[in-house]
Amino acid sequence: MTAADAYLESVGSSMRAADLTGSRPEELYRRVSEDQPVVVWVTISMADRGETEGWYTENGGYVDWSSNDHGAVLIGYSGTTVTIADPISGQIEYDRQQFEEVFADRGNRCVVIE
Repeated sequence: MTAADAYLESVGSSMRAADLTGSRPEELYRRVSEDQPVVVWVTISMADRGETEGWYTENGGYVDWSSNDHGAVLIGYSGTTVTIADPISGQIEYDRQQFEEVFADRGNRCVVIE
């Protein structure tokens, strides 16, 4: 969010990144239906999350990560699939239930630009 906000400010945009972490998938789908893409934290190819490692931040919070953690952009959905703009695979469809499970496993982490 810090990088997004810095970029938006540098180009004179009044838009800012908004952390929607904790949002239910239905909120993401609502935003996508209003033409607002959502950056989501998932895994590469929506695979089960690999073994995790982590570290403690200066304020004592724990951050975990897995080698297949991945950021992508949710751009569409149907009753059974989601469409993801993926920096590795391009535009690709995944099973909606698998997406929701992976999204939940990653802590429902997501960001939008508003």
